[in-house]
Amino acid sequence: MMDRTIHVHRAESEDERDRIVGHLNFLRQQFLNLFEMFSITDEDVAAAKTKPTPGFSFIDPTAVKKGDQLLLVEVHGRRRVRTQKVDVSVKSFRPSSVFILDAGTRIFQWNGSEAPRVCKGKALDVCSKIRTKERGGTIAHITLDQGKSSENNSDFWKLLKAQPSDVPASGTTAVIHMTRLYRVLGQEVDEGSRIKLIYEGALPRCELLSSKSCVTVDCGDELFVWVGKESVSYQRKLALALAKKLVKEEERASWATITREVENGETIIFKEKFSNFAGMLPINLQKKEQKKNTATAKAQEKIDVLKAMHHSAPQSESGVDDGSGEIVNMWRVEDFERYEVEPKDRGQFFDQESYIIHYKYMHRNKEANMVYFWQGRFSSRNEKGTSAYMTVDVSEDLSENEQTRVEQGKECAHFRQVFNKLHFVVLNGRRSTWSSDAAGLYRMVGTDHHKHPTQVHRSASSLSSLTAFVLADPPARSAFVWCGVGASDDASSRAQEFARHTIGPSGSVTVVEEGKESDDFWKALGGKKQYFRVSSKDECRPPRLFNLSGASGTIKVEEVFQYCQTDLDVRHISILDAFSAIYVWIGKNAPQAEKKMAVAVVQEYIQKSPFGHDVHVPVWVVNSYTEPEEFTVHFPGWSEKLFPKAMQGKRSSVTPFEELASSFSTKTFSYAELKQDPLPSGVDPTKLETYLSDGEFEEVFAMSKAEFRKLPVWKVEKMKQSVGLF
Repeated sequence: MMDRTIHVHRAESEDERDRIVGHLNFLRQQFLNLFEMFSITDEDVAAAKTKPTPGFSFIDPTAVKKGDQLLLVEVHGRRRVRTQKVDVSVKSFRPSSVFILDAGTRIFQWNGSEAPRVCKGKALDVCSKIRTKERGGTIAHITLDQGKSSENNSDFWKLLKAQPSDVPASGTTAVIHMTRLYRVLGQEVDEGSRIKLIYEGALPRCELLSSKSCVTVDCGDELFVWVGKESVSYQRKLALALAKKLVKEEERASWATITREVENGETIIFKEKFSNFAGMLPINLQKKEQKKNTATAKAQEKIDVLKAMHHSAPQSESGVDDGSGEIVNMWRVEDFERYEVEPKDRGQFFDQESYIIHYKYMHRNKEANMVYFWQGRFSSRNEKGTSAYMTVDVSEDLSENEQTRVEQGKECAHFRQVFNKLHFVVLNGRRSTWSSDAAGLYRMVGTDHHKHPTQVHRSASSLSSLTAFVLADPPARSAFVWCGVGASDDASSRAQEFARHTIGPSGSVTVVEEGKESDDFWKALGGKKQYFRVSSKDECRPPRLFNLSGASGTIKVEEVFQYCQTDLDVRHISILDAFSAIYVWIGKNAPQAEKKMAVAVVQEYIQKSPFGHDVHVPVWVVNSYTEPEEFTVHFPGWSEKLFPKAMQGKRSSVTPFEELASSFSTKTFSYAELKQDPLPSGVDPTKLETYLSDGEFEEVFAMSKAEFRKLPVWKVEKMKQSVGLF
């Protein structure tokens, strides 16, 4: 018998009443036919496209990167800091907020005179992420403070077609819109179930985004169409048609925007709309409680392999001065506080900590300031976030100043120039647990003329012919400086300088050339082990890392300069060229399309290489979380601490590249083989029908492949399901 009990809820306040009513409305909308409610027609779906249409304001991420389209983002709030796009106009400004103007090759941060420091810190973090993650660290980040001399930046006001005096004295309070997520399915379900409201609230979790669907994200005056990598053309068009219906609603601003986001290539602004996107730092003042199918997709362009993999390293930044300025102060961040670092210890950085450095120098006969915040690879998320907003706190009391985020292993030339005078070294662990008497092995890393030591695992397997190492034993007042056959003179001299500094002027420093090691040297390292070794200086080529990514909608190959372990993304493919061997690193969640492209790229690279590769150079496949030592030795400071706990300690050997290549060669499989579980290696589960021979295809589908390709998407999917090939 149906339960007809009536439940009466008494609201204790108006807020409680509104919460209950809002929840009931959410439940009601889950059962509505939203397809019908929004009056979406077949014509609306067919006409949906992401190219600019009169009456709509589309944000094109590519145009933004080029500077062809401006983007203005407001950062506001005190207890809960939010980021949201606003109209690109000085009328949007208010003194209580921070505004980010993205002009492509430059990104401006305007700090309102009344803006809280947590907003400035959040804005700084967003700017740093856009600069490093989306633009490769090549754009300028310019800070303007309202009411200070730094505000008089003519380029900024020219872009806004305004003057500092045009900023409203007191703007309206920022409206915080509730976020709604609409999941869009395909034609395989009935019309009333194709659009579902799956979330309504503050910040949703990214787990609500599914690869097999599209999601229209409604954030008030900014809407996003998120495209799952396994979604079909109909879903993408329907999601966009829904966004176009929503943006025309009366309560929306006239400038309301729509942005298309691709799975694994989401913009920083989009990630800010979620509570737990990977890599997004918490900035908070409060302590936390502990085909036709691809009608809207871009066509894959042929990759010019030689052009993509023959770039020269970018010119080193000249820096604000020649490093002759003064380090006024340096702080170590712990929990949510900062503690001064004694002057004698300012050259020591620990990979589990974050630091803030105030550097003063002269610029055009005026005193200027640089505030660096350096973040160790294993520093906690909270400490990284705290270092960002405390940098803003330090900067508030300084007149002319810049703030720069520095990641471990990616220190800019000026930073190394300043700290090499203080015997710059990166040590393992935290300052509180480190002992100056402990023996250690240090690898010289960095570019020529700016090399510095970083501590690595004390084992012979950590050695590499490409550089110099220091094996120091302070209690014994002795040290070995081991010089690989490819070590530069700069690496060797800096290694000796660091060794003398570590053990003291009266200690004994022994220089050892590779191949002429004594028994005492190997004993101090715990015995001989295999390491990355080349026989002559001619074979010494610095390893190069290339990333394959589909972030822009098409797969591209880009070199990562001054790379480190964190540049390996489990959602993509990377290629490591060690010259004597090439490694194809496959991320756990890398799509089949990137794997197939990696095979073609490597094969062409070897055949046409202008760098002198032997056509028979060994090529190996390495899988994420199981990397062997012969691969990890090319990543100074490699650590399994970055792995999920369940994946630690699972190293395996490399596999031949031929196995990966053969899985993508043109093959046919029988109908019976394609219905097996698991599928044959290398088979794309979304395109099973393409592996049938022409004859068997006609037997299974009762038509030719050419006829099949002309069918509409919904019919194709229905036929595939009927024969079990889906």
